[in-house]
Amino acid sequence: MIKPGIKIGPTDWKSKLALSQAKYCEVWYHANKPQQYSNLFAYLKKNHINTGIHFHGELNNGFAPNIAYPNPKILKPTLDLIKKNIDIAAKNSFHYVNIHSGNRRVYKVDFKKPGFSLVASIPKIDLRQAEQTQQKSLEILHQYAQSKNILLLTETIPSKDSPRWYDLKERLKPINLHPVPVKSLIKMSQKGFFITNDISHTFCDESDQPLDYLWQQLLKKTKQLAPFTKLLHINTVMPPFNGTDTHHGITKTNYKIKGIFPTHEKMIQLLKLFKNRNDVWAINEPRSNHIDNFFALKQLISKLS
Repeated sequence: MIKPGIKIGPTDWKSKLALSQAKYCEVWYHANKPQQYSNLFAYLKKNHINTGIHFHGELNNGFAPNIAYPNPKILKPTLDLIKKNIDIAAKNSFHYVNIHSGNRRVYKVDFKKPGFSLVASIPKIDLRQAEQTQQKSLEILHQYAQSKNILLLTETIPSKDSPRWYDLKERLKPINLHPVPVKSLIKMSQKGFFITNDISHTFCDESDQPLDYLWQQLLKKTKQLAPFTKLLHINTVMPPFNGTDTHHGITKTNYKIKGIFPTHEKMIQLLKLFKNRNDVWAINEPRSNHIDNFFALKQLISKLS
């Protein structure tokens, strides 16, 4: 049976863990600020809560980490920062480190006004070069994680992003960071790498197509990724389906939003692909109401048997 967990961060973890009584959790982790997590990690370790880390961070000059861009000024510090994250996970006896798939463009990340911006002066690389760079990066990181007894996961990411993460109006002006697409992750996973299938990200791998086509592609890709999937991020997305995610949840309130997708029935259909898997975790990443979404996730999983 899928193992449901809750997403926590450095400021909200006490209430979320107390109210949910979750046995599994994923920590939103800013790799440049490890000091913010000392008390949280001590609590998780002391209370034997099964934990994974979702890697975030920034390089010099605000560049975002990128495992697919071969420029050594981007790639080397990216790999070094992820390795430090793996070390911290190992020190605390955590289960996994989850990283994002890479991009063909270089971009900057802003955590104060959360969002992304393209670096126009640095050129886009072709897909083949990005695939080769990412595969080599994953070989290095996978071997390093194995040596530390940590599971390395690579997460599917949407085809486009909003300049500001939490402003729904901004997603109407999407930016294309040219990510390594899901079809490439499917090929790489067959070489022994493991996957986080973020359901709404995988749905947003393609855009501006009829809904039935997007659904069929989501179902197909989820089936193809399933043998290598160790983590599911369970989110929904509201229209327009322009390649950007909205990180909506799976509560009854969420499902009242017109056009929200995947629907409750479609989400069950996706999760049934994993109903006999004891090695898969599921984590919500909603914009709000994490507790309600955690219990909605538990209820959803209970319907699979």
